[in-house]
Amino acid sequence: MIKGTPKTHSHSFQQWNPGQEPYIYSQGHIPSPSNFCPVIPETRKDPRKGAVRSVIWVSTNLNTANWEPLGQIELNDITAICIKSGNHQISIFNVYNDCNNDKSLVALNSYLRKHALQLTGSDNNHIIWVGDFNRHHPLWDNETQTRLFTPRAINDANYLIEYIVGWEMELALSKEEGPTLQHKATKSFSHPDLVLCTNNSRSLFVTCEIKECKQPIHTDHFPIVFTLELPTKTEPVCDETSFNFRAVNWKAFNDKLEMLLSGWDRSNLILDKGELEDKVQKLTETIQEAIQSSIKSNKPRPNAKRWWNSNLETK
Repeated sequence: MIKGTPKTHSHSFQQWNPGQEPYIYSQGHIPSPSNFCPVIPETRKDPRKGAVRSVIWVSTNLNTANWEPLGQIELNDITAICIKSGNHQISIFNVYNDCNNDKSLVALNSYLRKHALQLTGSDNNHIIWVGDFNRHHPLWDNETQTRLFTPRAINDANYLIEYIVGWEMELALSKEEGPTLQHKATKSFSHPDLVLCTNNSRSLFVTCEIKECKQPIHTDHFPIVFTLELPTKTEPVCDETSFNFRAVNWKAFNDKLEMLLSGWDRSNLILDKGELEDKVQKLTETIQEAIQSSIKSNKPRPNAKRWWNSNLETK
C-alpha cells in the first residue's frame, strides 16, 4: 500500500491512496475505504485482461474540479489520475509490474509517448510513478542482499532502468529508508516498491518514507507515505459584512420603514430633476437606515453554499 499526502500551505491531509493487488469479492466487487472515491481500470470486466492489481482511492476532500482519472490505458495493472493545483499539474501512475513480464512497463511507456505533450509540455507538469515494480537492483535494494541480484534479475531491472532514464525520472524514495517488503515465509527483506518522479518534481517532496508501524494485517508490503508541497493560488478572504436577508422579520422591517417615512412631507410635487435626485437620495438613505436597524449582519464564510436556506433544515 502506498499513500500520498499532498500538502497545501499549512494544511495537510490524505488525499489519495494507491493500492496494489486489492481484495476482490467473488462477485468482482472491490471494497473501498469510506470517504474515498475509487479509480479502477476501465478494462476490469474484461476477462482477457486478468485480475485487477492496481486501484487508486481519492479522498472526497479533494474537489472533483481539481482532479480527474487518466483513462485509455487498457491494462488492469495500471491506474492513473491527474491532480491540478494552481498552475501545476501532477500525473500519478500506480503501476503493478508482474514478476514474469514487462507488459505494464510497455503499456506505461506507450501511454506516456502518446500523451507526452499533455503530460510533460511545461516545467509545471509533473509525473510520479508509484507501485510494486517487482524488480531488484543495487540502485534501490540493499547491496548486501546479493541473493536478489541474479543475472536474470539484473537484466529485468535494466529494462526498467531504461525507461527511468528515458523519461528522466529519479528515485523519490531513497533506499536508505530501508526495505519495503518482508517475505511472509522466509522473513527476508527486499525493496520492490518504488516512488519515481520527473527531475523537475523532486523539490515538491517534503517527505517520502516507509511506515513499518502502519503495516496492515495479512500483508507483506510496508506502507509508503509521502508529502508534497504545492504552490496554490488562493482567493482573497472577503472581510466585508453583509445583511442576512434570508432571516428577515419583514413585519418589523416594514414597521421601522413606515415610522421613518411617516415624517415626510408628501404634498409637494417634484418640479425638476434636482429635486427628484434629492428625493431619491433621501429615500435610499431611509431604506438603508431601516435595513441597518432591523436586519442582522453576518460575515460570509469562504465555504458557504450559495444555494443553502433554512427551509432545507426542516425534515
